[in-house]
Amino acid sequence: MGEVYCAEHSKIGRRAAVKILTHTSGTDASLDRFFNEARIQSSLRHPNISTLYDFTEINCQPCIIMEYVDGPTLAERIRPSGPLPLREIVYIFEAVVEAIAYIHNKGVVHRDIKSNNIKISSNGEVKLLDFGIAKSEASQQLTATGAVIGTLQYLSPEQLMGGVADARSDIWALGVLLYEMAVGRVPFEATTFGELCRKIQRVEYVAPAVLNPTIPPEIANIINRCLRKNPSDRYRVAQDLLADTKRLGALTDDPLISPGIPNREHNRNNTIRTALTSIDKKLLGVMGILIVVVISMGTGIYLVSTNRDRSTNPTKDSSPSTSELAVGSSSTQSEESGAHNTSITIDVVGAKANVYRDGKFVGETPCPVSADIGETVNVELKREGYETLSETFSVTAQTKTKTFVMQRLESPDH
Repeated sequence: MGEVYCAEHSKIGRRAAVKILTHTSGTDASLDRFFNEARIQSSLRHPNISTLYDFTEINCQPCIIMEYVDGPTLAERIRPSGPLPLREIVYIFEAVVEAIAYIHNKGVVHRDIKSNNIKISSNGEVKLLDFGIAKSEASQQLTATGAVIGTLQYLSPEQLMGGVADARSDIWALGVLLYEMAVGRVPFEATTFGELCRKIQRVEYVAPAVLNPTIPPEIANIINRCLRKNPSDRYRVAQDLLADTKRLGALTDDPLISPGIPNREHNRNNTIRTALTSIDKKLLGVMGILIVVVISMGTGIYLVSTNRDRSTNPTKDSSPSTSELAVGSSSTQSEESGAHNTSITIDVVGAKANVYRDGKFVGETPCPVSADIGETVNVELKREGYETLSETFSVTAQTKTKTFVMQRLESPDH
């Protein structure tokens, strides 16, 4: 439909994506569809949907100015690494389904859900893009009767037959998307157009567990229910799919919490946790002083009592027994053994990287790092072909894994 540019506001410095309808596509039909995209996207406000800033003209060419997402598409993330880790699948899929449930409640059908239309920003936000062929209740009839519109590998059987696409067609595409993340490829592939259409219409695909035996049956069940030939056999609404999706979080004991792809709970409570960590440090200092005072008072009382006992019973052996010494020794070792020490696993999305802590090489991802709760940890991640990533974070009792996203180095041609 047009071309998309990365732009920067000359006065406020904000970066944006500018989608321009080209002269070659400036027919009445493409103009109507472009206006329809702008109308639909301007009515949507959701953290997992790219925001529309403005709709205007540049040199007499209509253009949409929207939020710029500075990360790779989901397709670019899947291609080099194949199947995604379970925790990443759960995180990304839940974000996408939340966005789709939101637009369905608004009466909007996306009609072009695919991995190329989903981006993950550098700080881990999942964004649904491109409402170029979306439709709402207010949309005009922009597609000729019997015409097929969309990306073939994600189209439902009813769309291939020229039927009207509704919310259940989006649910089919979500099933294709989940399969792609879990397996590393789309479920329907063929060398010819006709063969591909037949596979989709017959719903012929290899079970995900055959290609990736680590896939939990809960994910396979969701894929199976989304990819039903009869639309009425799929999830009735996206909200029902979202309910099953949220239960997938229980499948992993290692939730994805990091600056690269943060956990939702982490996003909501990050400020609160930072404040609490600061308060905890102060409380620990005050408690430490109080404990020293209490121990000193207790020791004084004990010595006074001991001296009094010695003066009353001079023949009594006042030296501690062997068992008393053993108990005292064990307690000291317990206090000094690092009760507030924890181990954090440093990891990156996609492949492996070398981990350096305070400039010293400590291993390859996934790399365990020992630290005290409340300690500030400085790490550097280095990987050939990628920008060196420097990160600093504070250790809390909840910190188990820090997973980061590394950016590829731009090629000399760009």
